[in-house]
Amino acid sequence: MTVRSHLSSAVLKTLPLLALPLISLPAHAQTTITQNGTSAVVPGGPKRMKVDTVVVAAAIDDSANPDNAKKALLAANRALTLSPGFTPAPASAYSPVGADGAGIGVTDWGWPFTASDYVKIGKSTKASEALTVEVSQEGTGFSAIAELYETSDGALINRGTGVSRDGAPDPIASAVGHAVEGLSQSAQFDGIVLSMPAAYQARISIGEMAGARAGARVEYLADGQPIAYGTIVDLGQAESVATVAPESAFPQLYPNLPVRVVLNPTRERAMPSAQEISDKDEKKFEESFTLAAGIATAVYFIWIHP
Repeated sequence: MTVRSHLSSAVLKTLPLLALPLISLPAHAQTTITQNGTSAVVPGGPKRMKVDTVVVAAAIDDSANPDNAKKALLAANRALTLSPGFTPAPASAYSPVGADGAGIGVTDWGWPFTASDYVKIGKSTKASEALTVEVSQEGTGFSAIAELYETSDGALINRGTGVSRDGAPDPIASAVGHAVEGLSQSAQFDGIVLSMPAAYQARISIGEMAGARAGARVEYLADGQPIAYGTIVDLGQAESVATVAPESAFPQLYPNLPVRVVLNPTRERAMPSAQEISDKDEKKFEESFTLAAGIATAVYFIWIHP
């Protein structure tokens, strides 16, 4: 037996011993997220999914105070960093803030932006979404409005409002933070159980047309109180299929039982709908079919019919 064989055998014998300490070690805390009065510790592990990049296209102070606009721009980026589902654009996407508070220094743009302006912003910054923030002084504090736009077509897709906390050391940052946080506030919808298509699943009367998104958390109610919980895993236009947990609660479900969506993910964090999955599979099939047809045609003309 060679030296290499002896080493390989020794390494293989020690693999279980090497794996045991790694498995038994607790996960190291990586990030602590404090939001809405709660704190969550996120352990080390796989990286978060890739999310769309957001550029703060403009920060406006309605009293034409450029210093306030600059503070609002910085506060908006900080708030996006703390908001799940958003990735702020890098500093290289920005130019110095002017007296009008615009975050992007392009001379042919004027406030308020038009849909075509947001498309230009997307092309120049490579960001998929653009955020504008407007602040107004309210007594000793501030209020803020945050609006999120799609840069592909300039459409307004979300809006949040906020006011500064009493006694906040930086009222502009406080107001802007609450406004950006409002972009992640979940809509709630009410419906009923339609049927139980499989074990520990329920078909409910809440679908995409109602505003629900795949991955939404649902509650099943009896006398107005939750008796079971679940997640929408198959989203249709007018109805969807959701899981049921705990399993012991499944026998208590029946058609017409009230159900409600209590946590609807934002567009950035939603799972793909059944239609989106179908469209993706159809596109993949068309691409594979076209490629196969092209190869078959080439083989015919090269080898069979030269």
